Amino acid sequence: IASEIVPDSAATVVTAEGQQIGVVTSAARIPGESQGVALACLRTSHSRPATQVSIRSDARQLPAQVW
Repeated sequence: IASEIVPDSAATVVTAEGQQIGVVTSAARIPGESQGVALACLRTSHSRPATQVSIRSDARQLPAQVW
């Protein structure tokens, strides 16, 4: 997650077009870093490494990348 904000579990994962493609199952801040990491269940069509996505959490769009 390219953000200091850590999303809640059950936050939605969306494409740049806003299509829902998954859900966050857990997330945490990386100790000593200014960003977090999240685990999510994604549609296989969007699960390739380096795919750019966003996580919708608390009315915010958090930029993220599939690893």
